[in-house]
Amino acid sequence: MDLESYLAIVLISLFILLMALNFPIALVMHLLMPRAVLEKYFKPPYFSEAEVAFFTGLPFCMLRTVMFMSVFGFPHRGKTRGLTQAYRMVPSWYRRLSKVYTILFVSTMAAIVPIGLGFGIYYTYTGQMEW
Repeated sequence: MDLESYLAIVLISLFILLMALNFPIALVMHLLMPRAVLEKYFKPPYFSEAEVAFFTGLPFCMLRTVMFMSVFGFPHRGKTRGLTQAYRMVPSWYRRLSKVYTILFVSTMAAIVPIGLGFGIYYTYTGQMEW
């Protein structure tokens, strides 16, 4: 096995591992989300009626949790909706974990495009893959 194939396997495996870890962590954080935050902020004027209905049931309630986690980790992200003080309603460990999760989530999602393009160009250029 040559070095390029080994590197490709390592990077793809790392990416799949990070993607696989995203869901269980988000699920645990969803279950640990303080109800007081949802009762105070998950209603108008912070969210429209349509958004409240959309983000209430599965599977989109998980997206709501990730949105709130980004606000807890980085309070300035809630400026548009007026959620800059929402982080005060959660424990400090939840804020820290939200910050770490948000950084990992964004970096994992941002890695999809360059990794995909890089492997697509490499394997097309070397003739190992045809479109």
